[in-house]
Amino acid sequence: MSPAIPHPRARALARATAAALALGLAACAGETTAPQATAGPAAAATGPQAGMSAPIVQGQGLDFPAALAEAYATMASYEDRAGDAGDAAFFRTKAMAAASTPVPQPESAPTRELERARAALMLSMNARETLPEQLATAQAAYDCWANDVRVGTGITPIDCQALFRDTLRDIQARG
Repeated sequence: MSPAIPHPRARALARATAAALALGLAACAGETTAPQATAGPAAAATGPQAGMSAPIVQGQGLDFPAALAEAYATMASYEDRAGDAGDAAFFRTKAMAAASTPVPQPESAPTRELERARAALMLSMNARETLPEQLATAQAAYDCWANDVRVGTGITPIDCQALFRDTLRDIQARG
């Protein structure tokens, strides 16, 4: 009897949970750096406003919910490295929600500019099947941008607005 291959959502939930546990254990042990998330090359950038222009979960062949869970887990890792426990917890919660049913909708828009961005994102949701990793990056970046505006901390480890716009532009060009 061959071992069962877990569903992509189960793998994503396991990875998101493992990342959250590892981050929690690192914090308890006094570690100052977060473990690397399982993400594409874009996740290797560090520092304030790190340039992320490629999908966060690139080339893993994940379906949209699994890719979204991975993207949120990567965002949590960035926030942990930046020392923002509140935002890291926000994205860990989103990662676990993305790995379950139903997949979470993008955050509500706190400004008119974000209302337009959310509307453009919602119009691109038909790319769930064809560009799941790019769409997951766009949704995670949008949620990051909306959260940054809502919280208003000023310094963020990722230029979420630029990542959202670049990724959405790529989705629209391919779609």
